[in-house]
Amino acid sequence: PRHFVGPSVTGSLDHGEIAMVNILHSTFIINQVSHSPTPVLVRDEDICLINVAQSTYSLSVISKMPDGPLKLACEESIQLELDGLNEICWVSDANPPPGALILDTKVFCTEKMTLDDMLKVKARCVVLGFRQPEGSYGVTEAPILMEPAMNCLFAIIAANDLDVCHIDWKQAFISAPIDSPTWIRLPQRLGGAIKRLLRQLYGMKQAPKEFHSLINRTFTEFGLTQSKSDPCVYFKISDDPALLLDSSGQPVTDPSHPGAAACLQIEHNGSVCFQLVGADNAPLNHTIILGQFVDDMLFASTPGNPLVPQFLSFITAKQQKYTVEPLQFFLNMTVT
Repeated sequence: PRHFVGPSVTGSLDHGEIAMVNILHSTFIINQVSHSPTPVLVRDEDICLINVAQSTYSLSVISKMPDGPLKLACEESIQLELDGLNEICWVSDANPPPGALILDTKVFCTEKMTLDDMLKVKARCVVLGFRQPEGSYGVTEAPILMEPAMNCLFAIIAANDLDVCHIDWKQAFISAPIDSPTWIRLPQRLGGAIKRLLRQLYGMKQAPKEFHSLINRTFTEFGLTQSKSDPCVYFKISDDPALLLDSSGQPVTDPSHPGAAACLQIEHNGSVCFQLVGADNAPLNHTIILGQFVDDMLFASTPGNPLVPQFLSFITAKQQKYTVEPLQFFLNMTVT
């Protein structure tokens, strides 16, 4: 069954979320669009629920909130956002030249509910990008995983029984530098000062492209191959076999192990081991596959893959901030 998001709900979704709904309609059953503050959870197989219930609060609204968990969460989230910006020196005190374009900014918080009904608040400092005049920025683009690649990625994950998680890039765009002088005006509640912007901010028309260029260089340097069919897909397949592991993370050597019968018996490093097999019983080597959707990423890998900690250490060394989360939410959708 295919259920499309109609006009009655698209007003609650941004373009990326609408695109993701249409991407997934041929892979999952889109069961229900919920406008209630609490996500609707269904535990049946192959059902993807969309949770569009979220609230956004400006600084002025937050200042008028009664004391309580929500206001505290908003204030803590704002402080966390500002601390993260200050860690990487995002502005300087250079004065703008006469006639320079000065972009206004705003800070807001978004409230969402998690699967376990916990309050989750994220703050963001953004540029009012709609005020950027044409010609003040170059080519614009965003890394958007396309429908055929998304479907293939889910099919590969299922056929090869890969581990999958969600990597959320924290303050993603701010990691990309700005190559031309740009000035911003901070919100009045943050002082209202005019600063020279040194890093890309959310809201800037060129920010998604610059971020994608940055992570593309990072992924390529690590040794990932960019797909020729979809530039938002990256992969790496090593020469090392993906082995069946026991509960302690060691290769299984006992043929009587419950999972050994479904594997290929091989000799590895002088010992009898069992190599995992995927689609059509083809033996699996250690593999990682990434699917990039703006500042969210699907990350799939073979179990016990040594490339995973190597990759995470590498991007950490490149000063990329991220969290690794179970694939419960992706692009504002609740996946069960």
